[in-house]
Amino acid sequence: MAASDLSVIIPTRNRATILKGLLETVSCQETGSRFRYEVVVVDNGSSDDTSRMVEGLTADYPVPLRCVVEPRPGKPFAANTGIAYAQSDLLVFTDDDVLADPGWLSGIWRCFEEAPDTEAVAGRILPLWIDGRPEWMSDQIMGKLGTLGCLNFGPDRLVISQSDRHYWWVGSNVAVRRSVVERFGGFDLRRARGQDVDLFDRYNAAGVKIVYEPRAVVRHKVGQERLTPEAFRAWYDRQGFYRGSGMTWRPHHLVTLMPLHCYQQWWFWAKRWWQADRSPEAFWERLSYECRTQAWNRTFLRRLQLWPRCVLTMVTGRSFLPDSGVAGQANPRG
Repeated sequence: MAASDLSVIIPTRNRATILKGLLETVSCQETGSRFRYEVVVVDNGSSDDTSRMVEGLTADYPVPLRCVVEPRPGKPFAANTGIAYAQSDLLVFTDDDVLADPGWLSGIWRCFEEAPDTEAVAGRILPLWIDGRPEWMSDQIMGKLGTLGCLNFGPDRLVISQSDRHYWWVGSNVAVRRSVVERFGGFDLRRARGQDVDLFDRYNAAGVKIVYEPRAVVRHKVGQERLTPEAFRAWYDRQGFYRGSGMTWRPHHLVTLMPLHCYQQWWFWAKRWWQADRSPEAFWERLSYECRTQAWNRTFLRRLQLWPRCVLTMVTGRSFLPDSGVAGQANPRG
């Protein structure tokens, strides 16, 4: 058996207090002596005592624990640095604002062990309500709003199909074989946001076998500040902006701005919003349709804003686009 069979990679920035809580839950994983793991914390240019706190835990930590510094801000830089320092062939990514169940890593390990052709695993992410769960937040509404950093496709393991758009992963509970990273690249260094979605889309499009594993559970902290209409609207507005920035430009987009299927989705949510019940009881469901519609509005406006830069890029061969690429041009990956 190798020194470590799994490497847990945790990018973090200025969150020493909540990071310590995560490290405590990661330290007591149930392995059944079937695998060994290490923990790599990547301090992404913190100004608090993150590095000092982690170094203080190292001597008494029950598994190998290291803290490396990546001064360039942004999760893609931190995550790729973690990959470079990790010693294992199975790379497990999580975020500093979750707590891991005792069987988290065991669930990931069993998935790779029981299905040897598995190349990536998307684990389950359940909400951890800091101030209690609001009465109006049903499972149905939580699924419709979809902004709480959670992921739950049920109790059964399933393979995520390339053609099925109903499944995805969330970056706070993902595991990938190192061979996949070597073949298809790591996190895109150009992306300020949406890097986890981009990684999923690229791997899924490349035919990587991605499996949803419900036994690999972490719990994402959800506070009241994330449960207001304004917070949901702001989240979707940002998503629309970065979606518009991240879409690859193709020559016909000089006319259409976006792929045609985007307009279909835009119309779908707009129609649902228009047809939604206006009663107070249905407020949150209607809000979910509103948010998705406004996100597509923002995506369209961002593409319109970038259109002159796309023209310059295609004419000159030099990139004037801040986040997205142009089909046929080099697309650097981390």
